[in-house]
Amino acid sequence: MTSDTNELNDARYYEYDAAGNLTEYTDRNGRVTQYAYDNLQRRTTETWLDGVTTVNTISYGYDAASQLVSVTDASAAYDFTYDRLGRITSTEYDLAALGYDVVLDQAYDALNRRIRLAAEIDGTDDLLSEYAYDFLNRMTQVTQAGQTGGNTVAEKRVDFTYDADDKYLLTSAARYADLAGTELIVTGLYTYNNFDKLSILKYQDATSTDIAEYQWGYDIQGRVSGVYIIGHGSENYRYDGTDQITRTTDNSTYTTTNFTYDDNGNRIDGSRTIGDNNQILSDGTYNYAYDDEGNITLRTNIADGSYTVYEWDHRNRLASVTDYDVSDAKQQQIDQAYDPFNNLIGRALDSDGDGAADESSYFIYDEGQILLQLDDSGDVEHRMLWGPQVDQILADENEAGDVYWMLTDNQNTVRDIAEYDDATDTTSIVNHIAYSVFGEVTSQTNSSLDALPFYYTARYFDAATGLQYNTNRWYNPELNRWMSQDPIGFDAGDANLYRYVGNGFTNAVDPSGLEEEAVQGPFSYLILIFNGELARREKLNTALQDRRITQSMVDMALGGRREESASRNHTKMRMTNAGDAAEDAKALVETYAMFCESAAASATPIGKFKGESAAVRPRSARITGQLPQVRKWVKNFFSRSEDEILGLLRKNGIEVPDDVAIFVGEADEFIGTIDDIYDGKTVLTAKLPPLEEDRLGYVYFKDMYSQGKIPIQISPEMMKSDEAILAVLQHELHELALFRAEFAANNGKMKFFHFRNEAMPGNPGNFHCQAWDAADELIRQVRGEK
Repeated sequence: MTSDTNELNDARYYEYDAAGNLTEYTDRNGRVTQYAYDNLQRRTTETWLDGVTTVNTISYGYDAASQLVSVTDASAAYDFTYDRLGRITSTEYDLAALGYDVVLDQAYDALNRRIRLAAEIDGTDDLLSEYAYDFLNRMTQVTQAGQTGGNTVAEKRVDFTYDADDKYLLTSAARYADLAGTELIVTGLYTYNNFDKLSILKYQDATSTDIAEYQWGYDIQGRVSGVYIIGHGSENYRYDGTDQITRTTDNSTYTTTNFTYDDNGNRIDGSRTIGDNNQILSDGTYNYAYDDEGNITLRTNIADGSYTVYEWDHRNRLASVTDYDVSDAKQQQIDQAYDPFNNLIGRALDSDGDGAADESSYFIYDEGQILLQLDDSGDVEHRMLWGPQVDQILADENEAGDVYWMLTDNQNTVRDIAEYDDATDTTSIVNHIAYSVFGEVTSQTNSSLDALPFYYTARYFDAATGLQYNTNRWYNPELNRWMSQDPIGFDAGDANLYRYVGNGFTNAVDPSGLEEEAVQGPFSYLILIFNGELARREKLNTALQDRRITQSMVDMALGGRREESASRNHTKMRMTNAGDAAEDAKALVETYAMFCESAAASATPIGKFKGESAAVRPRSARITGQLPQVRKWVKNFFSRSEDEILGLLRKNGIEVPDDVAIFVGEADEFIGTIDDIYDGKTVLTAKLPPLEEDRLGYVYFKDMYSQGKIPIQISPEMMKSDEAILAVLQHELHELALFRAEFAANNGKMKFFHFRNEAMPGNPGNFHCQAWDAADELIRQVRGEK
């Protein structure tokens, strides 16, 4: 048995079997969770105990290929069907409270891109969404309509266009009320500054008249310095040295508000009182109490004594919120249900405290987004249409057939809602929503609109509780912090487990409730993540599609620890051995091989290196591990001097050209000195930057003259030896040699391929098929094959 204890002397206990699988976990509240595994070390059950009483059991089933085919608990039962390439083609949802099934069927094209999503509700066909892509695998169109003989579904269509420089920056999104594209509703027009940050976003109707416009300014650190909502005012921001927002200025009222933080990032201005473990004890209006897991369990109104009780389940998910008056009479109760992947799937509201639910809603998810809201009888209350970006909400169709189009800003926050009148062919704004800098709704022009409440950063908001659901946690915009501690603890990189996006509210989002993500602007991709099992199941999905897959389904199937298997926007994996990683890489190699011939045939020269005729323009490559201890080991490897690493390479028979340097330095230093290095030497690799722990390997694109690293799957086991790292470095040198040979063969010009696959979201023209031979060679080395 092992344990960890926090500063309040509250302990968690862990027990493992001989294979290293977590078999029992006791949390700081004394709640016990037990885990069982089959002979292949796959998790088969997760059982929650209250004393000796079982309160919930989650069961997992697998096929012969170790693909998760079923998962069941007290709230839901899911069944998954796969094709021969390991892609999910059908998901059957059976929510316990509904009494009927919902089935989502998917189809893919030859490049493994999803092109079709069809829903069936209680045996009746419902929505059909279809997707189209360009040769760079950017989504160019999404449509939604009904199916023949099924429920009536309003026609919707959105066309996307992108920048001409292949930066994956969205330049326009045109929305139509018909599939033919003849009834234009509104077009979003995106303008970026020189640093590819969104500076102007206009929404125009069919007559090119502006109906909404948002503008942003940035400081020299690239942080949002101000926002101007045309027709509704503007606001400016200031930050401290750690990017925490410290001041807002409302330019309409000339009102300035200052915010003060302690050393741990807790707001301490006004009447806020902070206790141990970064827990807020009072905000001047309410006092707060916590359980030993750090969840807020009680909020008491200081003025009148009324109070709210919060109850949490074994995974620290908010299960119920109940309001009482000072005499302990129940006023309201909200009960919430979750599936095994931590998705909120049910909500029941008892608005008067009489013990009977006045309204019940159930949610069906597609790739981590709410697709349908249903009632008890099987009627669709809301159908959602989403874009390819995480939380890129496009439209909401309610039960009456009204379609509302969400006009969002740089953080996907819904600022305005538009409606189209097909009788007059006019589009109008039917609701404008204003927010505080912390995401709290401060006003609406039409709060009675029958649209699902996706507000700040397009996350679901529960008006009855005042809380926002971010997949794994609930955010309190009034408190400007989370209601519970981060499920992945300090692995997210913040010592304050309650702080939301490092208090940088205008510059980051956290759709998973686990880790903040910088706001880059729509489709500003720089990094493509590769994860072993996810790559095997969804081989060539786009980066954002990868991120939006039901991640914990894979995690739990692999038998990861509870702390390592929470649903995440970037899937956290536990690879079992180097062979698994090699097999994943092999699968990718084999999949890509079929495209090489056609790619070569369509190769187009689109550029050459600036003035160089004999030397290769240098490239950069980086390598990372997955788990903290692995990352530490890899970082230790690259903490060696350049001479030491060169010595290791040559000692193992790996030749390094004289003009190739191994750059050793921190990420900031790397970026700061890259131009100097360009002048004389080729950069082979760099010391690890601080990346998220779930990333096994990645491709990095500096600019159109950089060469990206091959997407080889690297498991933790592979990263634990000098031999594995050396094999990767050898592969890098091999690729560099191939690149140089190709460069020389083209008389000092580089022939770039417009490579038509899912693997290259950063730069379309920096890959060549010969590199797959090098990848295959590396795989054989790792597997010990000749």
